[in-house]
Amino acid sequence: MNQLNNAFTIFLSLLVEAMPFLLLGVLLSSLLLFFVDERKLLAAMPHNPLLASIFGSCIGFLFPVCECGNVPVARRLLLQGAPASMAVGFLLAAPTINPVVIWSTWVAFRDQPEIVWLRVLFSFTIAVVIGWVFSSQKDLRPLLQPRMTRLLKRSP
Repeated sequence: MNQLNNAFTIFLSLLVEAMPFLLLGVLLSSLLLFFVDERKLLAAMPHNPLLASIFGSCIGFLFPVCECGNVPVARRLLLQGAPASMAVGFLLAAPTINPVVIWSTWVAFRDQPEIVWLRVLFSFTIAVVIGWVFSSQKDLRPLLQPRMTRLLKRSP
């Protein structure tokens, strides 16, 4: 019984800890929906898959949200017509190379600054490469739809 209580306590603490970041991600996603013109966004994005992945990874640097908070933002970018490589690059880079994470890594490894630089370099490289791999998927928007919505769209 004690192990069950510990597991439940850990679950609740993780839930409470992640909630502000999830709300921040939903807020950023909503701001993208209302204030970013789709045509301007698509015009600013490179059409080359590798450059789009780099662009998405660089945008990830600007959003200090965790994994749970950047999923709504990446979803909104895909729904607005962003290339898959850009959205995946953002999705992978945002939680690993934003200023908050870089600062916390520096605080943790103050005596070893090379760890900070290597973390940023490898995280950015991995985000760009995996984003570029996803560029073979032309449209990820069908994967964002709930199953019922897909079935309803097919019915006459």
